[in-house]
Amino acid sequence: MYSPLASPVIVYSPPDPVVAQAEPALPAAHTIAPATACFVDASVTLPAIEPVASPLASAASANTLPERAARKRVARTTASGNARSSLRLPPLSDKMLPARLKMDPPTFRGGGRIVTPIGAVKLVNFPQSPGAGPRIIFVNGLHRSGTTVIAEAATEASDGVTVTAGMIAESNPYLRALLDEVADEGRQVDRGVDARELSPDLPEEYGWLLRDVGRVPAPNVRARTVPALLEIIERLTAQGGGRAVVLKNPWDFGRERALLDLHPNASILLVRRSMPAVNASRRRATRRYGRSGAYISALMRERPGVRILISGVRRKRSLAMITSSAEWAARVRVLVFLRGAHRLPLERVAFISYDELAAGEEGADWAAHIIDPERFNRALRSKLWGQAAPANPTGSLPDVFLDRLWGRVWERLRAAQAARGIVPRAR
Repeated sequence: MYSPLASPVIVYSPPDPVVAQAEPALPAAHTIAPATACFVDASVTLPAIEPVASPLASAASANTLPERAARKRVARTTASGNARSSLRLPPLSDKMLPARLKMDPPTFRGGGRIVTPIGAVKLVNFPQSPGAGPRIIFVNGLHRSGTTVIAEAATEASDGVTVTAGMIAESNPYLRALLDEVADEGRQVDRGVDARELSPDLPEEYGWLLRDVGRVPAPNVRARTVPALLEIIERLTAQGGGRAVVLKNPWDFGRERALLDLHPNASILLVRRSMPAVNASRRRATRRYGRSGAYISALMRERPGVRILISGVRRKRSLAMITSSAEWAARVRVLVFLRGAHRLPLERVAFISYDELAAGEEGADWAAHIIDPERFNRALRSKLWGQAAPANPTGSLPDVFLDRLWGRVWERLRAAQAARGIVPRAR
């Protein structure tokens, strides 16, 4: 049978002069040419072929190299056809889906793996109308862009609750042991990225609670981590008694649409910081890993990759490679985010600048539709009190170009919010 996807198999049968003389000639329909090309469809199981051996044929003529090669080709093609024809995907059953989730028909990929897009996941336990249920505030931005300070200020200004190091330690024995050493022995441990002391009340990223979901660690929101993130929100809601839930995770920068789809009352504080300042802070934080890596090692459960990273930052050449790759990864993430920033719902997103807030400007007004700007600004001033403002570093040409592009996008989105009356006034 001919198939356009089939590959030709050359079957060679050398003529046997002794057989031609001693045996009668076969009919024309059964005559095999010395070299015949046939197309074998891999999706069809080939019937077994029983060769008729002549008693006059010699063993040497039956075991020639073309004969052996032809038999191997036919055997491989037959086995491949049987394997492909027997491959069947299991039917999707309701028992395969979590009881807490209700999903649209999922998409299938190779190997029978079920891949459900984030938009297909609908919440069942949470209300689907705005205004009902807890208020959820996500703080998104790049690493080292001030998300920790802003998340703390937002938690204080909204009287909310957030993920802390003590909450992560409940499922992380390594971090729990480190916190016990800090409490019992008085050991001085900082975050590693900066000099802030470790305590059970230290705000932390919820991505550390998502890393153990699935085979491959994923510290951000995706199909397999959505149930775990919903459990975190439900637990914080019960813990806070209906107060606001503030969550920060720089790994989810660029996934704002998926976060907003989790709950109708979800909103996002998008934090922008100068790209040269972000990369300068990243380089300082990476160098500190070599001197103070106990906290990050406990968060990563003492995995071998953490020890390799800490030993790598102690060497000048590997440190340069690590920081350079991290900087380019951050630039790519910013470009991807800016490409789709105009699609975000303006009434549920606040575009704030860490540089404006740290300089004492009234940058909190841009978040007035999400959080009380006066309380937010007052809480932020208390967090930044006594901290010396770092010098404005000179960035590379890609950072300067990207920073200007980011600033223009922020101004355009803020102007659109002011035109719709979402923010109180335009700048």
